[in-house]
Amino acid sequence: MDETTRFIIDRITKKFDAPTKIREGKICSVYYDCTELTPNELSRLGALAIGDGIEDYQVVVPVSKYAILYAGAVAGSKPVSFFNDSNNIIGVDLLDKKVLLVSDVVHTGSEMLKVQNLVNENGGKVSAFLCIVDRSNGEFSYKGKKMYSALTTDLI
Repeated sequence: MDETTRFIIDRITKKFDAPTKIREGKICSVYYDCTELTPNELSRLGALAIGDGIEDYQVVVPVSKYAILYAGAVAGSKPVSFFNDSNNIIGVDLLDKKVLLVSDVVHTGSEMLKVQNLVNENGGKVSAFLCIVDRSNGEFSYKGKKMYSALTTDLI
């Protein structure tokens, strides 16, 4: 990781006062506040995460509202669609489209799989998973599709 990227990651790395239970039921002492990232930083981390590994997608879909800006930074010239609170698609139709799912921070991947099911129900097919921080320590994969990330770590 280059010096600029390390600076960005260090800036969003926060410590809890004490080990804390997070949404997925895991305990950790560190969290990553990706809401502090600028559009340029999101683009830089997106390019780092994608690297040379992901090319085959037509639509980018964020997993949560926190990942919408990241989805836009990653999409480039490709469209971004998302699901609203009623699980209705907003944006281009996903029918017969190859979809890149993006998130800010992934712990277990359960949210990715939930949104993947919504993509499938809408006729799309997830071609890859992408996040800023993969806290599954690189263990998340689904049916041969791995998680691409700018930073891979465990729950520390």
